[in-house]
Amino acid sequence: MLWRRMVSMMVLKQIKFRGFEGEITHAIFVKSLCQQTELDRAEEYLRGLLRNGGVGLSSGIVVANLVDALCKNKHFTRAASLVQDFRESGLVPMEQAYVYRLLRENRLEEVYDLLMDMKDQDIIPDDVTMNVTLCFFCKVGMADVARELYDSRAEFGLSVSSMTYNYLINNQLGDASVDEAYIVLKNAIQQGHFPGRRTFSNIADALCREGKLDRVKELVLASLDRNCMPSDST
Repeated sequence: MLWRRMVSMMVLKQIKFRGFEGEITHAIFVKSLCQQTELDRAEEYLRGLLRNGGVGLSSGIVVANLVDALCKNKHFTRAASLVQDFRESGLVPMEQAYVYRLLRENRLEEVYDLLMDMKDQDIIPDDVTMNVTLCFFCKVGMADVARELYDSRAEFGLSVSSMTYNYLINNQLGDASVDEAYIVLKNAIQQGHFPGRRTFSNIADALCREGKLDRVKELVLASLDRNCMPSDST
């Protein structure tokens, strides 16, 4: 343990001496301290960075590493205090960074709970975070959760991307919910987004199978208005 601590300090000194100090190096050092359960030193190091203006902490990843380590070691009060202090500083978007970590670890229920808590507290996640989250829920087959978050887009102030619309539409179709997919597509068109040919063909074929030709005609006309030609099979 002592040997590892000495190596960590030597590496950090060399990094600072060579002028390479930044978010990545902060993250490596804090993660090293967390792996050694040197949580007090890791917190002291982070708070020192905060006192110096928070340079290298802007994405929140470094802080999220320590928050996660504190939680895993059951120091929940300290973790909550750390999140609150860094949030109040206005320098670190803690929630967004923690959402990414939870997604990477497949802790999807916690992602949903965190986003709902953010909404209740009027904390608005950035568009990139929300779009990544929606796509992730679609990929793992949680269409109902993705749709619920999508339906709350006005409360989150979310601007949905074209890629996310494609995921949502195809996911709704996969759940045999053609009407839901059609509604999402209509919203996408109203926002100036139009799906790729494959997505368009999928929803048009599904509508045809249900005999909803008026809706297919509406989609074809909308696609022609945007110079997006349907496939030959449509």
